[in-house]
Amino acid sequence: MRNLKLLFSVALITALSGIPPVVLAQEGALEIQNHQGIAFVTGGVGEEERDFLRTVDKDFNLKLMFAIKEGNYLSDVQVSIRDKKGQPVLEAVANGPFFYANLPPGTYTVAVNGPGQSFQQSVQVTGRKQARLNFYWRG
Repeated sequence: MRNLKLLFSVALITALSGIPPVVLAQEGALEIQNHQGIAFVTGGVGEEERDFLRTVDKDFNLKLMFAIKEGNYLSDVQVSIRDKKGQPVLEAVANGPFFYANLPPGTYTVAVNGPGQSFQQSVQVTGRKQARLNFYWRG
């Protein structure tokens, strides 16, 4: 909980001072990143990271989850999101079982590559409701 309070304190100070946000390398501290205008955040390892993700959940219109069918979550999953023309929109590595992105409305293909398996799903992203995709690997 202490790390979460520190994260919110640093975020408030940087927002009020105009200083660019810093990468917090402490356990439990996640950073909302930006790739070519697409905001995203990934994590969910540990209670503090999950608490942070719950607070920002409503700010993202795409949520991905990665797990083994037997119930364990996965991390270090390669994520590639392409638009309907096949153009790359976002490429990143999920540092935890949850990956959130804020995409312009449209149709996308989400390809993920994890331990020994790759998957691909299409998703329609709108401005009204969060789209969710779950990916399950064989254990």
